[in-house]
Formats: sequence, structure tokens, C-alpha cells
Amino acid sequence: MPVARLPPALSCALALGALLHAAPPAAAAVQHPPMLNDCDTLAQLPRQQVGPSPIYADGVAYKDLRWPAARKACERARAEFPDEVRFVAYAARAADKASDSREAARLYRAAADEGNALAQNNLSVMYEAGRAGLRRDDCEAARLYRLAAEQGDPAGQGNLGVLCATGRGGLPRNDAEAVRL
Repeated sequence: MPVARLPPALSCALALGALLHAAPPAAAAVQHPPMLNDCDTLAQLPRQQVGPSPIYADGVAYKDLRWPAARKACERARAEFPDEVRFVAYAARAADKASDSREAARLYRAAADEGNALAQNNLSVMYEAGRAGLRRDDCEAARLYRLAAEQGDPAGQGNLGVLCATGRGGLPRNDAEAVRL
């Protein structure tokens, strides 16, 4: 008996609707490193909050990221603090800067699956462009942008706003929502 398939736009819209109405995941207790680490200062975004603490690290703009040093620092941090997801996201950022886009996508996926907003946004960019061996998928990009935006990530909010304004990613065109984001 043949299986009926939904049109991609409808399938995407249903998935986004389910995401919007789903209960938020339960917060898990996470052990955070007690202080800033070289990975924080060499690979994170400028002026980003470190975990749930009120500590901010200066970080670096993508154009100024020195990937060899950042990659080594993040490898050390990941070895020392294997449960700290931010180091996975920062390692992905360093791999991306090193033009190792497949490794960056793998690391972003791991961090995004653990709820890291930076990784969710940056993986969305890869899906939207069809980079790093990922097929272009505006629906997956919209889903991940929404997850980042719901955590207050400015890049995720802006990128989701662009999809709302253009009616892409299975989202209806909605200028008011785009402006709000």
C-alpha cells in the first residue's frame, strides 16, 4: 500500500507548529567551569555571557578569530570539561574559520542538540546556504533559528525575522513578526 507524503511546505509548517506548541524541555543541571578559559577568550563571540553566570568574556569577531590557537584552546577545554557544551560550539566556530566546514557542522550539530543558541544559529546559516555537505533546507534553518531566538540570541532573532519577512522556511510572510524579532 503506498504511503501518502505531505507537500514539503505543509510538512514544514506542521513541524514548526508542533515546535511552537511543545512544552519547553526540562532544565538539566550542568556543571560549569569555575572561571573563564582560553577557549572563551579566543573563540567566542565578542562580549558574550559565559553560561548562566554574570561573567562576560571579550571574545573575538569572526574576522579576527585566530583559528589555530582557538582550536587548540577549545580542544583542551573540551578535554578538561567534556560536559560543557559552549566549548563544543566555540570549537565549531574555530573549525569554521579554518575552512573545515564539515567538522564545524558536526560540532555545531552536537552543540545545537544540547541547546546552545550560538550553535543553533550558525548551523541554521549552514542549512540555509547548503554548506558543509548539508542539503539546503530552509525549514530546518527556520526551526533552529527559532530555537536560538527563543533563548534571546540576537543573530537567531534577526535571521528568523528575515525568514518571516520573506515567507521562507515554511513560515507565512509576516512583516509584523519580522519587525518584532
